[in-house]
Amino acid sequence: MDLLELWESKMEDDKEAVKFWKEYYSPMETAAYRHILKTKISKGDKEAVSTFAFSAKFFMDTFGMPLYCVAGFLEGLNEALEKEIGTDTLKALPEDAQFELTINFEDLFKKMVEYKADYLFSLEEWREVFTDSKLRGLFKAQKESTTIVHADRVGRNDPCPCGSGKKYKKCCGAVV
Repeated sequence: MDLLELWESKMEDDKEAVKFWKEYYSPMETAAYRHILKTKISKGDKEAVSTFAFSAKFFMDTFGMPLYCVAGFLEGLNEALEKEIGTDTLKALPEDAQFELTINFEDLFKKMVEYKADYLFSLEEWREVFTDSKLRGLFKAQKESTTIVHADRVGRNDPCPCGSGKKYKKCCGAVV
């Protein structure tokens, strides 16, 4: 079983998955994101994109992540990276693997909102990366991007939208 399969197996049993996320993985993931956000802040870089150098062993030693959790973490981070880490690399991730990650922080924040990871998108460190108004704008933009807007339906007694002047039920809505 490769590392990603092991990672995914933790998600198969609903009861076990909830326990795994809440009690085990979430604290490690939160600590890793706090570190990434603090590292970005310490660079004094106010751009939305920053590059960091990390190793798999760093994640393991610093955050107590088993190697399969590092693979899962990096797979989740992939969507916010300028250049994704290949699936084959993540499946057989060596401990000494070195990564240069170029992270788009706007995309990262939006992904956290999309996945309803409030424990991540509400981290205090985000306020050092973006202003409160920028965070609200990113949050709103992500929420609106997933909102489905249905066009108004034409009532059967409304004028037909084709412009004929007839009622919809007697024109384009007529049952033949």
